[in-house]
Amino acid sequence: MLKNVYSTGCKTGAMEASPMTRASFAEKGFSEYIEYTSKDDGYVYFTHHNVLSDCCDEAIEVSIEREGSDIVIVESEDNLCNCICPFDVSFELGPFTFGKYTVKIKRQFDWASDSAPSDYFTFSFFYPGHGKVEVNR
Repeated sequence: MLKNVYSTGCKTGAMEASPMTRASFAEKGFSEYIEYTSKDDGYVYFTHHNVLSDCCDEAIEVSIEREGSDIVIVESEDNLCNCICPFDVSFELGPFTFGKYTVKIKRQFDWASDSAPSDYFTFSFFYPGHGKVEVNR
């Protein structure tokens, strides 16, 4: 179950969208990473830092698909502007039992098309636990 979803909105420094934008944000110190922390109730609190998204979005929507130890987290946006900026996205996911889980983060851009582009990142973690994972796409 997914709960307590929160998105910061555009943090700072919107830039014109281009193939070099991700590198430009990295040069400014905005590295993309995921932090997670287990809670006593079986949930894990995730924060996806510096997600590059459309600067016209006020929030990034989150949904999940879970099959056993495989979890797909879909982060989506629904606006189309020619600028992007970093967002932080936080949510709780669970309940988990002891074990190893694989998470795929899928960025879905809704451009009114079933063939809208997607961007993926996959990592594994153990419950209970905490950690930080750098996102390298």
